Amino acid sequence: MAVAERYMVADGQIVEWRAMEGLYLYQEIHTLDYRARHLAAHIGVITRRAEELFGLRPRLSAVRLDEQIESLLIRSRLSRRVSTRVILKCYASGSYSLECDEPSIYSGYAMRSLRPEAITLPIQLPMADYPTSASIATRQLADAVARRRGYHTALLVRGEELESEPTRPLAIVVGTTVIMAECDSLEANLLERAARKAGLPVEKRRLRRSDLTSADEVLQLSWQGITAMAHVDGRAYMAIIGERIAQELENI
Repeated sequence: MAVAERYMVADGQIVEWRAMEGLYLYQEIHTLDYRARHLAAHIGVITRRAEELFGLRPRLSAVRLDEQIESLLIRSRLSRRVSTRVILKCYASGSYSLECDEPSIYSGYAMRSLRPEAITLPIQLPMADYPTSASIATRQLADAVARRRGYHTALLVRGEELESEPTRPLAIVVGTTVIMAECDSLEANLLERAARKAGLPVEKRRLRRSDLTSADEVLQLSWQGITAMAHVDGRAYMAIIGERIAQELENI
């Protein structure tokens, strides 16, 4: 059976997909109807992080990237009607790439139907404030360990502190208060804005493992929308506030 061709954008040109070597920073961009959402904010985050980490300022134009994303999705023959993740990677060499996934089952940001069974694991993110290729490998390792133990995913723990990944920030809900860690990422900003738009109080502080015992809900925001954990370490959680936050994401 023929293998479907895959494409990517490498430094502005659409090419057949290939693995690019080197360490990189990344952003996960939500697209629907071939349009990239919050693209300027994504560029702002990855530019700041590249300057801090690599000492370079990537030459990224929102207008050109938007055109390249549209061309890539068209060339890849992906549906306009559902959302697709496009990953923007900025390498230490100064090069950049755009890669796209298979389409989602959702159109726009959503309250995801899958409510994961999660476990806490003492695995630390390298340079936790930076969305890097190393953090992707760490997430893959954590999820592989979780699956081997019969769970869907893992929450990462550094000592007694819960890690909040930049591209999938964590929040706990106590009553109606949304508690989340400080984080310089588009996703964390969207989570906070959606919670406030829903009329919910937001508290910013470090999250501790002990917070899980008093939490009513444990939420993560990714490019797809809100994921509400069903259980963490066997403890059950609700998803009522998560639903309210998810409803506001499309209005931001």
